[in-house]
Amino acid sequence: MMWRWGFGPIFMFPGMLLGGLFLLLLVVALVVLIAGASSRPAQPGGASARTTERELMDIVRLRYARGEITREQFEQYQRDFQATPGPTPPAAPTASA
Repeated sequence: MMWRWGFGPIFMFPGMLLGGLFLLLLVVALVVLIAGASSRPAQPGGASARTTERELMDIVRLRYARGEITREQFEQYQRDFQATPGPTPPAAPTASA
């Protein structure tokens, strides 16, 4: 009876089960990594991270209305935002003729 050499199917089942669980764990890890990478902005200062001056003032007004900041702090924020220079417009083309 040489055809019964080896451990038999009873010892193969745990290996197959662990292999399937490992594969499932690998797939879940890949999905989590891909989802995490796609939810982050491409650049730290990207377009999605920019806040306009108007949005900033809306936040300051809300904080003042909630009582989180004092009137002096509110006025200081207003002065700071108004003093912040915006983007410079491009220079006008000169006629060279």
